[in-house]
Amino acid sequence: MPNYVYQWNTGTIPVYGNGLTLNGPGAEAFEHTVTVIQNSGTGSPGVIFGNDLTIRTQSANAANNGRDVDGIRTHGANTPDNPVFIITGDRTNIYVDGQDGDGINAGYNSLGQGWTGSANIYVGDDLYIKNNR
Repeated sequence: MPNYVYQWNTGTIPVYGNGLTLNGPGAEAFEHTVTVIQNSGTGSPGVIFGNDLTIRTQSANAANNGRDVDGIRTHGANTPDNPVFIITGDRTNIYVDGQDGDGINAGYNSLGQGWTGSANIYVGDDLYIKNNR
């Protein structure tokens, strides 16, 4: 099983079963434990998790000393017709340990560059988030 999930563009949507534990930070550029980025004008990249997902973002171990390293993060040049998405089942637990990280951050879009994107994050029952700063 992976320690992080990084979905950069459209294609096969990863689907993970029940009981997954992710121990970030991620090894990709942004180092969030779960990252979904839209970098094209078509398609909707995303990821689906089952029940009992645990995300542990040890952002103090990140290259930038834990600044802005999130448990779940979406961002990019998405369009309203092609949103990024993350779906989790019931009993999702997110722990972020670092200077500046968020449990869930629905990212940003630069309106000045014409990006009017949207991000959809759906969580089941019993979401728990704990930030240690």
